[in-house]
Amino acid sequence: NKPFTNTQIVTVMLLSNFIGVAFSRSLHFQFYVWYFHSLPFLLWCTRFPDIVKILMFVLVEMCWNPWEGETSTISSSMLLTGLPVLLL
Repeated sequence: NKPFTNTQIVTVMLLSNFIGVAFSRSLHFQFYVWYFHSLPFLLWCTRFPDIVKILMFVLVEMCWNPWEGETSTISSSMLLTGLPVLLL
């Protein structure tokens, strides 16, 4: 039996938290704080091209922090639902 590597342990912990947020019944800004710092790590664990990883990160940021007004839109809500599923 080989022990788990540090990367495997961190990946499982961050992914577990991300799955909890991705499948939550409602989204609150506090959730974004919970997974904001893990998002780049999780994105770079995927096989997506780098430009797609950067685009996904920017799109998530735009969904959580709209520059026009202070409320979410239908499109930002759809993106915020679809992007985590795509990442998983």
